[in-house]
Amino acid sequence: MKSLRVTSQCCSQSRSLVRDKRLLNRSGFTLIELLVVVTIMLILVGMTVTAIDFSFTSERIRSGARQLASALEGARDRAIFAREPRGLRLLVDPDEPRMVSGMIYIGGAKNWSEGRIQLERLDLDATPNVADGPEVLIVRGDAACGWSALKDRGFMGLFEDINLNGILDPGEDSPPIGNGNGVLDRDAPRIKIPADDNGTWYTVRTDLLTPANQILYLISAYRDPGTTPPNEVRAFQGGGPSTYLLELPPRILPDAQPILLPEGVVIDLDASQVPADWRPAAPPAATVMALDLQYSRPYSSHMDILFSPRGVVTGPLAATGLIHLYVAERKDVVHTVDEGVTGSTYVAAGGTVIDTRRPPRFGTTPTGSLPAGNPLLQTPLVPGNEQFGPEAPIGQRLLLSVFTQTGKISTHQLNTADLFNNVSGTTGSDGYADNPFLFATQGEAQGQ
Repeated sequence: MKSLRVTSQCCSQSRSLVRDKRLLNRSGFTLIELLVVVTIMLILVGMTVTAIDFSFTSERIRSGARQLASALEGARDRAIFAREPRGLRLLVDPDEPRMVSGMIYIGGAKNWSEGRIQLERLDLDATPNVADGPEVLIVRGDAACGWSALKDRGFMGLFEDINLNGILDPGEDSPPIGNGNGVLDRDAPRIKIPADDNGTWYTVRTDLLTPANQILYLISAYRDPGTTPPNEVRAFQGGGPSTYLLELPPRILPDAQPILLPEGVVIDLDASQVPADWRPAAPPAATVMALDLQYSRPYSSHMDILFSPRGVVTGPLAATGLIHLYVAERKDVVHTVDEGVTGSTYVAAGGTVIDTRRPPRFGTTPTGSLPAGNPLLQTPLVPGNEQFGPEAPIGQRLLLSVFTQTGKISTHQLNTADLFNNVSGTTGSDGYADNPFLFATQGEAQGQ
């Protein structure tokens, strides 16, 4: 009996050892199983990070559009409350002249009417009492006008388009006419002569204005040829008009601070629909260097959207109807502007392909294309620069639209439909949106 108990106990212990060994073997994982689990985890993490990044990017774009809309609405509210024009000045990004990364509040134009004036004909060679031409172009102020002090304090603005051709010609950006910033500045004051209801407004140059010579130069000749002989400097016998109203350009408000868009979010000016006066001037010559210079030039330093006390856009922008500001990611804008994509070459008259680092985003003047008559032609002449094609897909973007005649501000998605060739008009995708501003103009597909 004792022998049977010992044998039974040994068998039990042996079965226990086998069971424990099996359990020990089952508690581990093979290398293949571990690799499969790790791979699945990496895929899930990647999908999660991509979804989170997409969500964050989308929110940044929406946040930037909301911030821009809020600033514009704030400017309109300030104008209504102050009963004076107020507005917003878009600030060009310091590292990229084709983008806006901030804005600042500005005050409307002020009127100045101190002192008395006298109208004269031009006398550039300073020959006493002998005019250089019959047109009345000079407004001379007395000591009480104080125009030179206004100029020294930066209130008089600047007008460089001497030839009135919309192009920055040689010499126009150099002192004493210009300021050398590479932009065709056209933010000069206007003068009304005489100051009463019968007066006419004229844009003026200030490059002849000095403390010793209180002179404003009319861009267009005075409507009345004068009463003196056309070779005399003084235009009117016995005085002529002596009152005036000087409208000064908008200025940054004293307590205003720059408002920056969210990190990585900008306004792409090339893809926006903005006034022609904001865009860089065309180069003087049709060369590759000139083209590269054109597309690296900054936009105007005075991109102002000004509201009247009635809440509508006032000033030169009032007649533009619609302004569309393209809000997008900086990296996408840099890709389409700097790196170049399919369709970003120029073809010379002889058929030679010329590659450029900064292809224009829009192909019709004056929105960034080659000037009329230039022998270098962009191929194709359409908006977008392949931004809707598979070669250069663009991420999140929104349009903020300003309706100048009503003061309405709204945000919309872009219409990325690409069903037609924008050059030939035939059916078929060409990588360019057919009508990117459709939703904004029809009030569809709200982006907020």
